[in-house]
Amino acid sequence: MKYKIRAAAERDLDEAASWYRENAIDPRTPLRFLLEVRATFELIAESPGVFAEIHGDIRRCPVRAFPAYSVFYRILADVVVVTAVFHGRRRPLVWKRRL
Repeated sequence: MKYKIRAAAERDLDEAASWYRENAIDPRTPLRFLLEVRATFELIAESPGVFAEIHGDIRRCPVRAFPAYSVFYRILADVVVVTAVFHGRRRPLVWKRRL
């Protein structure tokens, strides 16, 4: 299945990568993060219905190597729409407003 990343989710990714660039000890961490999130997108696209619905039709898939982060998405017809890439300690109201 194809996937589409909403602009807000792209901003989430940019913010997280920026945080890792500024705070990570290993300079490769931002790239590793982005690659892991992209791998999560691919995993979701291969089997979108595997992950549980957590809020209405929104599903959550944790990012394997960065488990504090999750990808939030919905399945619409023939496309997976990524609505957020979110750290678990952020207020869920932020991504819920995107619905």
